[in-house]
Amino acid sequence: MWSAMGGCYEKMWKQRDASKCYERAEKLKDSEGIALYKLAKLYVTMQDFEWARECFEENFAKKGEDKCDESEFIESHMFLANYYFKVDPAKAKIHLKKLENLEGNEGRRA
Repeated sequence: MWSAMGGCYEKMWKQRDASKCYERAEKLKDSEGIALYKLAKLYVTMQDFEWARECFEENFAKKGEDKCDESEFIESHMFLANYYFKVDPAKAKIHLKKLENLEGNEGRRA
């Protein structure tokens, strides 16, 4: 319910209200498993890249990369690769390798 409300606020360009809803959904154990990903994307829109990074990484840690759909997997790793490109090239390379492996497996993660 809180994630759905967050989506409604996003459509009305009320980003602060949307972020509060997604945060609430996550605190209440987000039964849909989408709050962290939506929150990360919202933080990117708000240009709060540090929080976006934290949410993308926490989403992978909680959900597991294998449970993400393909677009979520790609978007998350693309953001993280770009984020780490200047601050930690070794981490950026890890995210790029995961994207490369996805392509090599014709859309299937191993």
